[in-house]
Amino acid sequence: MPVIRAHRCGLWAILACALIVDAWAPPAQAGVREQHLNQVGVELGGRMPLFGIEYERWLNDYVGFGLGLGGVPCTECVAQPSGHVAGEMVFTIPAYVVVNLPFAENHGFTFSAGTIFVPPGQHQDTFTPLSLGAGYQLLSNSGFVLRASFLVYLSSYSTGGVEGEGPAYWAGLQIGWGF
Repeated sequence: MPVIRAHRCGLWAILACALIVDAWAPPAQAGVREQHLNQVGVELGGRMPLFGIEYERWLNDYVGFGLGLGGVPCTECVAQPSGHVAGEMVFTIPAYVVVNLPFAENHGFTFSAGTIFVPPGQHQDTFTPLSLGAGYQLLSNSGFVLRASFLVYLSSYSTGGVEGEGPAYWAGLQIGWGF
C-alpha cells in the first residue's frame, strides 16, 4: 500500500506543478496549440509500449491531459495440449499530463508525467508504473503533430521492491492531428 500512496501523491504533485506553470504563463495571443485544443494520434513505443492510439485535451498552449489504449503481444505465450502455441495481447491504458514549453511558433519541448494501467491477464497481476517523459513536439498550423519522446518508467520494483531492479527506459514516436 505505501507504493500506491506514493504514486497518488506523486500524481497530485505533478498536477499541481502543471497548474502553477499554467498560472505563470505569460499572457499572449492564441498560439497554434490553442487553435487545436483536441489531439488524436498513434504512438509507436512510448507509453503504449509497442503501438497504440491516444487522445489529448489541451487547456491552452502549455498544459494538456492525455488518455490512450495500447497493446503489446505477450512474451510468455502458453503452449496448448495440441502442441500449438497460443499468445495473447497485453493491453495498456496510459493516463498523463503534458506540459509544453514552446520555443518557436510550431516547436516546443514537452515534459510529461503519468501512469500506465496494465489490467490483469494470464500470468500477470495488475501493474501501474509511473512514467516521466521529455521530448520534442512539432505542431503545424494545419494541425499535424509529430512528437518524439523519451520515457522513464518507475515501478514498485524500481523503488525498492525487488533487489537489482531499476527504472525502465523507453523511446516513442507519436504522429497525430490537432483539431
